[in-house]
Amino acid sequence: MAGRGSPLVALVSRLAGSALRAAALFGLLLLPLLYGGDRPMLWHVQAALLGALVLLARRPENGGAVGPSPAAAALFAVVALWCVVQMLPGLPPPLAAPAWEVASAALGQPLPGRISIAPEQTRLALLRMLTDAAAFWLGWALFRDSDGRRLVLGSVAGIAAAVAGYGLAEWALGNTAVLGIAKFGHHDALTGSFFGRNAFATFLTIGLLATLDLLLRALRQREPGEASLAVSRAGALALGLVLLVAALALTRSRSGIVLAALGAALLVGLRLARRWRELRPTGERRRGVLPLILGGMGLLAAAGLGAALLLRAGTWDRLGRLIEDGETRLAVAALTWRAALDRPLTGHGAGTFEAMFPAYRDGIRTWAVWDNAHNIYVEAMAGLGLPMALALFGAVLLAIRAAARGWWRLGSAGGACRVAIAAAFVVLAQGLQEFALLVPGVSIPFWTLLGLAAAAGEGPAGQSDAGSPAAGSERLRPGGAG
Repeated sequence: MAGRGSPLVALVSRLAGSALRAAALFGLLLLPLLYGGDRPMLWHVQAALLGALVLLARRPENGGAVGPSPAAAALFAVVALWCVVQMLPGLPPPLAAPAWEVASAALGQPLPGRISIAPEQTRLALLRMLTDAAAFWLGWALFRDSDGRRLVLGSVAGIAAAVAGYGLAEWALGNTAVLGIAKFGHHDALTGSFFGRNAFATFLTIGLLATLDLLLRALRQREPGEASLAVSRAGALALGLVLLVAALALTRSRSGIVLAALGAALLVGLRLARRWRELRPTGERRRGVLPLILGGMGLLAAAGLGAALLLRAGTWDRLGRLIEDGETRLAVAALTWRAALDRPLTGHGAGTFEAMFPAYRDGIRTWAVWDNAHNIYVEAMAGLGLPMALALFGAVLLAIRAAARGWWRLGSAGGACRVAIAAAFVVLAQGLQEFALLVPGVSIPFWTLLGLAAAAGEGPAGQSDAGSPAAGSERLRPGGAG
């Protein structure tokens, strides 16, 4: 009986695992694209879905995965606990924000003091932090093998191209709506399924990086039996790349366009550096570099298309105002830094910038509503306090370090690791003057990629998933590992 039952149990287990992965792909890559996931109701739906997936993925039959780097997990746990402390009522004046005492005097009744000046906003910030952490963990636990990495990378590329195609169609129809809802801003820019152009541009860039890496790998297919399939795959990826570049140009996002170019250059550099090390004979090196040259030529052609669209969309004019707008945002960042220094140990409460900033603004575009500091680093310092902000930054750096280890361990087979590293550069650099990483439609796919890339870093350097040298893994299998 046990012998007859074991194949059935194995089949059910495989089906359950496939269903779990499918549900995770929906929650990690599709649901966040609904209006960029940037609505309070959607935040709660995403948090509930990803939380349930974490509970399911931790079951013993799904591997019993316990988590990534203990140091990174510990740092994040401390920050999350601190957010809870910031919301606690009844704290004494040295800890509680002075705003509570002022509000008590104005209302004529005592109010319990808290560190956070807006506890509800801190609760939402904590919810979003935990959701991002769940995305990272699910990427780490469910897509840690080569098949999982290929699945996520291909899904990111395909979904991004589809969303870019939708955006271009909406643009052709007048650019007046986002998924059936009338646009309330950015009427001169393509935003796809997002409401903001910069967040959409960053999402497109992540898709572009995934597409570019897959295209370069498809160009390396040399097996006779795989030639026609490789050509078809390369053609589909090239079409997706054109859609992504066209949509990116029409976003008119200055930071998005510049960082997309830099991110693509970094991706190609990572691939070339590792590939050059693995190909020892000179002739083999020349053959290995040829696909990169062809891919670079294709990228230049796509860049030419993008430049033409930039001229048509008037983005060059916006690039000309970059210094002026940059000075304004630097001034906002300086005021936010001043706010951080007013309460350097406790902060004003995570996610409370919109409530805190009016007390500090100094005539900067008084007609504008500043709901973000346009610098995620000083905003985190003002909200969490300097020690906890540095702890959060440390956890992120440890995750990126694990992804870099995965890139080195898998070599030319580590496409997902290259994409994750390049995407980390893009979103973290963009955070110096924008806030796309605070938009779920960007943050959840990004943390998923970084999580599965961090998982690839677990193991001895220079070894692939199967334990064979990474240098040989891609040559043994035409498609290479993701």
